[in-house]
Amino acid sequence: MDNYYFAKNLEGKHLFSKVSVCGGGRGMNKRNIRWLAVTSCILTWLVILSSFIFCSSQVVVVTIGSDGIANIELNATVAAGLNQILLPIEPIPETINVMQDGKSIPPIYYNRTLIIPAEENGTVTIKYVANVTVLGGKITLEVGKADVILKVMKGVILLSLPENIIEAQTKNGMLIIRFIGPAKISYTITKAPTTAPETTVTPPAIPWWLIVIPICVVIVVILVFVFLRRGSRELGHLDEAILKVLREKGGKMLQSELVSELGVPKTTLWRHVKKLEALGYVEVERIGRVNVVKLK
Repeated sequence: MDNYYFAKNLEGKHLFSKVSVCGGGRGMNKRNIRWLAVTSCILTWLVILSSFIFCSSQVVVVTIGSDGIANIELNATVAAGLNQILLPIEPIPETINVMQDGKSIPPIYYNRTLIIPAEENGTVTIKYVANVTVLGGKITLEVGKADVILKVMKGVILLSLPENIIEAQTKNGMLIIRFIGPAKISYTITKAPTTAPETTVTPPAIPWWLIVIPICVVIVVILVFVFLRRGSRELGHLDEAILKVLREKGGKMLQSELVSELGVPKTTLWRHVKKLEALGYVEVERIGRVNVVKLK
């Protein structure tokens, strides 16, 4: 008698395994059954994993800024279809950005693994902010197995170094270290001084004319302001016209109606209305989006 064992892959196709059961005992012994079960499980996992393309990443660039934030950037070669990438450093998922040929690709993230659906073969650039541990001003970054270029900006103090360092150099005030992970990097950031050192400064003698001239300027400004203030209390032709129209229209009108009635620009009318309001001739009431001008 023939029995058929099968498993499904991700595309819904069936894989059949044919097992013949025959012999004098009309069945199989337990060892054969166990072997077939293990084989079936292995085949099932191979089918599932065959639907993914495991792609290799290149050098990982880690940049630690003066604010303590660790930005990660790496390139990976992908093929058309689903690509699985194991990230060497745990990300903050919301910050993950994947680009291919200038186009953004929405990835799937779980357990430090990215699933990237690519339309064609090529290279993708992956950028994100690392998820670090902060404890009492000490920041710790854990790096997995990878070829890493660490860039440390000014204002960052390393509290530990990776073991497998390949090379180290400084460039434009930035420390650059290349190493092979895994590694645990601890660092902190410098703080700007809160108070400046006390210094005693003796002010130079001030010439008398530097005191007299500003005083004279202030006096002139006050006199000009008083003069203009007095002049503003005198009613001009437009002021008289506004009061006359208001009396003829029952003592109140919309500002827009006054503009139409007098044929003057809105800003000019509003300036004279505010003058009349300051002198106590009218009052302005705001109703919704319009202004109502009333005689007092």
